[in-house]
Amino acid sequence: MRVPFSVKVCTLAAAVLAAAVVPAPAEAAARDLSSMDRAFVDAAGHGGAYEVAAGRLATDRAVDPAVTAFGRHMVTDHTKAADKLAALAKGLGLSAPDKPDSVQRAILGIWSALSGRAFDCSYAPAMYADHVADVGLFEREAADGQNAKLRAFARDTLPTLRNHLAMAATNVKGLSCTGGPIGLPVPTWTPGPLPWPTVRPTMKPTHRPTTHPTTRPTTRPRQTPTATPTATRTARPTLLPTLWPTVLPTSWPTRRPTTPVPTGMP
Repeated sequence: MRVPFSVKVCTLAAAVLAAAVVPAPAEAAARDLSSMDRAFVDAAGHGGAYEVAAGRLATDRAVDPAVTAFGRHMVTDHTKAADKLAALAKGLGLSAPDKPDSVQRAILGIWSALSGRAFDCSYAPAMYADHVADVGLFEREAADGQNAKLRAFARDTLPTLRNHLAMAATNVKGLSCTGGPIGLPVPTWTPGPLPWPTVRPTMKPTHRPTTHPTTRPTTRPRQTPTATPTATRTARPTLLPTLWPTVLPTSWPTRRPTTPVPTGMP
């Protein structure tokens, strides 16, 4: 039975559409990565490239044999770890950084201008601090990472990083960076006169009294109060007011009436 041409065209269009809609396995895995896993890939990529570049400088510019050997270990071990990380990130739909970041490039620029003991005394302590941070980064990813492949990569790389940390600690202890500026003679210093007296004065200050009274006063001075002006008093009135009568009225009888008693009374 022959299939119509229109049916074949529709089937082919449906297959193409399904392929466009369904994401690739790498893209799907990249979307499933957590922010912690992405940050780990980014930091590990930058750190590995930085340590490889710094190790190459150490093999050319270091004067201490231990620091030179440490630089060769950095180039060999971190190149292998960077290749594993790049392949793993590609399978997850990511691209691991293969160059140092801006701060690391600035440090490499400073080391490019140093050599000998100056380079050793700058490079060795920095590598110790850098591997302390690396061990912490990989330990956290091995314990709390969401992606199983990244956790396994961190767990497998940790022994190498711990070995690097022990070597860096030994290099720092074996350095001799004391004295003046590296590469310059230690300046000599001759003490001059001090700006302050070195002997304490023995004389007592003169502002304090040297004698004190032997007797105390037995009497207190009495203060006489000052005289205050007395106010003038007004004299009281000695006479009664003139409104009161001073003479009795003359209309009052002075004696009883002398009217005779009528006769003929029993």
